Amino acid sequence: EGSILAFDADPPTKPAIDEKAMKATFVINTPSVDRYGDVVLPRGCEPHLANYRKNPRVFFSHQSRDLPLGSARHPDGSLALEVTEDKILSTVYFHGETSESRAIFALVARRELETASIGFLPVKASRIESPDEDDDDDRPKKTADGERLIYFDGWFALRFLEWDLTEWSIVPV
Repeated sequence: EGSILAFDADPPTKPAIDEKAMKATFVINTPSVDRYGDVVLPRGCEPHLANYRKNPRVFFSHQSRDLPLGSARHPDGSLALEVTEDKILSTVYFHGETSESRAIFALVARRELETASIGFLPVKASRIESPDEDDDDDRPKKTADGERLIYFDGWFALRFLEWDLTEWSIVPV
């Protein structure tokens, strides 16, 4: 729990589906600006992938307290995740043991569900400044201790440079 969710704002890439093997490969992350204005760099997960490799579960709509739909682990036991500069591809192998796993796979196979989203813990980020942020206003810029103040009436976003993948989910939007 406590993970940040990232939803790319770009149109989704259609998942590759193998109905016989009950698996689907999704683009789960790109360096595109997400719906919150943030950017999650794909390679930022690499220093922490050992954590996800231990328990590579896939859920529906980030319901990580529920039973998983399947795992991102190939039949040979290797992690079903490929990280490049411009995306992360991951394959979910649906277990088919629960009605939810079977139902979500059926909806993916029918192309009713075609998008994925990552849940992650931030490790290192930089602030993306708003192009119209007004630095000339009269408000204080720092606290008495020298910490930079952030006013939430303006716009800012984060570029996640390093992050720990906790799960990924098939999502309806």
